[in-house]
Amino acid sequence: MKINHIIIIVLLGLVPLTSASAAPIEQTLKFTTTIPAEDFEIEPRKPWPTNGEVTTLNYDNATGRFEPYENTLKILSTVQDVTAKLQSAAELSNGREKMKAIVLIMNQNIGVKEVTTSAQRIHTKAADPAHYSLQVVQGTKNPTAGTYTGDIVLIFEGA
Repeated sequence: MKINHIIIIVLLGLVPLTSASAAPIEQTLKFTTTIPAEDFEIEPRKPWPTNGEVTTLNYDNATGRFEPYENTLKILSTVQDVTAKLQSAAELSNGREKMKAIVLIMNQNIGVKEVTTSAQRIHTKAADPAHYSLQVVQGTKNPTAGTYTGDIVLIFEGA
């Protein structure tokens, strides 16, 4: 009896071949976008630090505090109020310890407001812009020696 070679080839094609599977490849992408409104503007007097630029806060040994970061903001919003919040707690770390920073926004209408992770109104809609002082000051007393770094992300939104 002759074996039909075609049938054997077809049958071999149905037999599952075992092989080691490749490890999966995973990639996480992070995105953000802002769609500006024509009736909502925040302009700093001094330009914001560029992406990746680190702002040095000089430390004053006499007072035991770093010199505050200061800027003036011009806010214009004709249709909605403006809120401010922090993306996460304002902290700088030396790898072992954290030093709290306090972010303050102030002007004659709102007084002094500490910006937290909860949105709070800092500007009431108006036809004319208003000027605000922005400060980042040291919140932790007597930090230990070391180089402290961190990101402080401010979020301004229409409310």
